[in-house]
Amino acid sequence: MTVLRIKGLKRYRAKGRWYAYHRKTGIRLKAEFGTGEFVAELASIERKLKTTESLPGTLGLLLSSYRSSTAFTDLAPASRQGYQRMMNLLKPLDAMPLVELTPQFIAGLRDRMAAKHGRRQANYVMAVISVAFEHGKEHGMVTGNPVKGVKRIKRARHAKSANRPWSNAEL
Repeated sequence: MTVLRIKGLKRYRAKGRWYAYHRKTGIRLKAEFGTGEFVAELASIERKLKTTESLPGTLGLLLSSYRSSTAFTDLAPASRQGYQRMMNLLKPLDAMPLVELTPQFIAGLRDRMAAKHGRRQANYVMAVISVAFEHGKEHGMVTGNPVKGVKRIKRARHAKSANRPWSNAEL
């Protein structure tokens, strides 16, 4: 009997039947374990998962270039982690050409981020895009920074400040 060991696969038995899942994506494999269809299905999931090189002149390439720079690696671990979180939010825009990133697009992105994730997150995404574009300017990837001139979202005047003493009525 041949033993088939496949990395990145999760198998377990439930209700008297064996189930196999791709560990990283959580996708259940429908084909029977060990068959050719099973291996082909697993290979197709792995192919989709592989990160392809970002195309030249895209936001994905700019962000990956910034991630590999010393300016990014010299940041404190907490800052790097926060920047990485914002870059993950921007993942759907990786294939977007840099020439399409105009101040008007950035303002619209800021507004959509604020509606979905909140004011602070929207401003943080803008800061990360701005830093990446400044890195791109230094390395000749872009000529300007579309975030310049786009205003950050300010806290509402009537919103309570987090760093102040609270009165008993507010508790």
